Amino acid sequence: MVGGVFGDAQLNGLMDIAERDAPSLQAAQSRLQEAEAASGTIAANLLPSINGTASANADHFPGHDTYPDSYADKYGNDGEVGADLAHHLDFWGKLHEAATTANSRTQAMGFEAVDAKLVLETSLAFAYAKLDAAYRLRDMAIQVTVG
Repeated sequence: MVGGVFGDAQLNGLMDIAERDAPSLQAAQSRLQEAEAASGTIAANLLPSINGTASANADHFPGHDTYPDSYADKYGNDGEVGADLAHHLDFWGKLHEAATTANSRTQAMGFEAVDAKLVLETSLAFAYAKLDAAYRLRDMAIQVTVG
């Protein structure tokens, strides 16, 4: 934080408030999170995927005339288990290129977030220094006038 350099508690407090509440920082952080999510989704396409399913079914056959004697008043069940394994073959490097691009975008959004914070801190410190200089000039003018 820039405010720590000047050793001014008021400037430190202003920096903390600005970092917490600045819409530009929140927007930059949102873009970074969006890029990270997209990068993770694209990177997942480079990995194999496994899907599984299972089901079970139990039946009771009532003892009336609808079912033959071999089924009447008995229980039956069945079940299924399935699994799928898939892997995208990236013969021409399209998926790898997309992952590299997504990682580069994530890195750029990270730099943008840091840049937005730095611009905010620099602007705030500059405005604070100008205000401090104006107060010092006012104090000197009062001293000259009174003295």
